[in-house]
Amino acid sequence: MASPQNPSFADYVPANYLPPYGAKLTPADFRYVSNPSGLSQPLNSDLVKELQLRQFWEAVGETADGKPITYTIATTDSKTAYGFANSQPIQFEDPATLLLHRIGKPLDWYDWILRQGAKKDLPNLQPEWLGNSVEAQMHRIEFKITIDSHTETNTNNFSSISEFQEWLDKAKQPSSADLRVYKVIPNPNAATLALVHNHWEPGETNDLVLEKLERLNLQSRPRWFRMRMELPDEQPALFVRLEGSKVANFCGWVVVPLNKLQQNAKLVGATEGSDWGAKVSDSIAQSSAHATAGSSREARGKWWAVEVVGTGLALVFPSKGVNLRLAVDIDGGSLSMIATATDARTPVLLTSEIINREWGKWLDPWSGLSASELADGIAKAEHLLEATKPAKISILRDDDASSTAR
Repeated sequence: MASPQNPSFADYVPANYLPPYGAKLTPADFRYVSNPSGLSQPLNSDLVKELQLRQFWEAVGETADGKPITYTIATTDSKTAYGFANSQPIQFEDPATLLLHRIGKPLDWYDWILRQGAKKDLPNLQPEWLGNSVEAQMHRIEFKITIDSHTETNTNNFSSISEFQEWLDKAKQPSSADLRVYKVIPNPNAATLALVHNHWEPGETNDLVLEKLERLNLQSRPRWFRMRMELPDEQPALFVRLEGSKVANFCGWVVVPLNKLQQNAKLVGATEGSDWGAKVSDSIAQSSAHATAGSSREARGKWWAVEVVGTGLALVFPSKGVNLRLAVDIDGGSLSMIATATDARTPVLLTSEIINREWGKWLDPWSGLSASELADGIAKAEHLLEATKPAKISILRDDDASSTAR
């Protein structure tokens, strides 16, 4: 039993906590250390003093790629917590908002650490299919296998477009698409811009078929973006098919023609000048309880744009409160980007996370379900369906329908 002299990390984990599917660590794996000098991975003594860290829990886990790593969760007198990996300060990602945090609750860090190890344990393709070796590529060609990737981020995680550009360059791999990020600075007399649908195939004479959907006023608050997110078809999106590094065809949805944007705004690229303001301080003590990188309105600007060179189109979206999804398929031969308001995306991600945790073994094609697990799962699913039925449902058989007609 835990005591004040030897507390248990289980005190921070509610009884109804649902761990990520595939997680191996438990609260018992987190060793309590009363003095930071007793940690196997000592922390910086000045940082411990500056942050007023009082209690420490240490566990050996695994990164998403399976490498061993020592995690430390350190709490203050106010029970806020900081995280460290191999003694270095780290951030955790909220699975629903995708926001990165430096400070949180002990449970926040515990959940994030479990998710890192669980990623490694999720089923993957056969080893010979993976990687960039000649053998792996030949194997994929022989069996007509393509590698795809899906990643998503919250724009609030970036203090500048330079950081956002770095994320895009990494997330788009192995695609050779040329993605360029801009800070959009409207001209004083900027006109309202038409958001359009645009599709282009090689050989078409009319390469810009525009359908006016909505007007974008760069001088106003970006209310249209949040309002339009209720309709999935109204999310700004750009889909590109490539042949090598050349754009073969594309489709834009709720996008802005790049030439129209350039006529009405100055586009500042990630490598142009240093007018983005200072980077977020490296000192972890400067963060508030749930602060994220990129709080400077002057440095960020109100609007950002992403261009896929060769399309003549740009995704234009507010620099804050936006989730950007980036997907790559056909071994980098196709790429898509979708921008969605974070407020609209958060409940979707939360629901997905809960389903993956509750039904992870059912969704895992490599797992085996016992007869009792099958029976329990079916009963649970039937109960959920019954609970979500409308109060009154009338199902008419042929004889019911005829009697009703009379």
